[in-house]
Parts: sequence; structure tokens; C-alpha cells
Amino acid sequence: GYWAAMGAALYAARARPILVGALSLALQGSVFALVPPGKPLVEMGTLSLATAGTLAVLPVVARALRRAASTPFWLAFALPVQLLSMCGLLLCWYNAFQDDYYLRECVHEASRVVCPSPRYSVQDVIYDYLYRERCMMARMTEP
Repeated sequence: GYWAAMGAALYAARARPILVGALSLALQGSVFALVPPGKPLVEMGTLSLATAGTLAVLPVVARALRRAASTPFWLAFALPVQLLSMCGLLLCWYNAFQDDYYLRECVHEASRVVCPSPRYSVQDVIYDYLYRERCMMARMTEP
């Protein structure tokens, strides 16, 4: 049962690392799009599968990088997929332990005044680090 499934997953990661990485990204996307906040078992299960897929592909990519002279063509696609997958996993696992609302709800809804621990979407992270941080630092000297 369980060990057979794990063996099949490891074989799939060795045989088709880009497919397993893309499946991991799809599972992460489903956490954002399909799993409503407040369903921790579904969220944790989906994130566990996505994490297992990403971790199963890492040794395959590392082994291919060590053989630099005979680097396969698929590695050019596997590295960006792995990088996106790892960044997405960090954000998803962070969100799993936050409250059941997103940062955009704090900004757009007047009813929510206090937002102690919101979840972040990809757009929130990009806005927070590319625009908001620079804006706050520019206004730091203003009274």
C-alpha cells in the first residue's frame, strides 16, 4: 500500500521530473484557488503531497547538475520549475499557519479593522516587497 505508492512516486520523479514538479505546482495552486481557508486537513494534505513531489525531484536535479558534461536538456526546464515550486511551498506553508483571511480582505473591506496574521497571495508578496517597502522607506523621513 503506502510503500508501493512511495516507490511509484520516486520512480515517477526519476522518470519524469518536470511532470512531477508541474504537478507539485498545480497542487500548490489548488490550495490558493480551490481549498477554502478553514479546511486545515485538506490544506495540509494537499501541501504534504506537493512537498513530497518537490522533495522527490530534488535528488534527480542535483544528480543531473553534478554531471555537468552530460547535462540533459530537460534540466533547463526542471530548474525554474523547482525554484518556483520551492518558493510556492514556502508561501503555502506560511499561509497554512495564518488566520483564515487574505491581506487583500484587510485592504478592501472596511469591516475588517484589525488584521494580525493575514494570508498572503503571490500578488500580495510582490506588492509588499516591490512597491510598499520602497514607498514606506521613502516616507520614513517625512513628519
